[in-house]
Amino acid sequence: MDRRTLGRLQRELQRIGRRDFFPPPERDSGHAAVLRLAADMERVDR
Repeated sequence: MDRRTLGRLQRELQRIGRRDFFPPPERDSGHAAVLRLAADMERVDR
């Protein structure tokens, strides 16, 4: 996965978060998954 794709995922999660007044329970697991992807990419880039 490249940085552009990760950025798109992060922006889409932010957009969904602004839209949903009552966030679904899956929201936290989605955010955690994107954070793990970002951390994995950071390790690979080093």
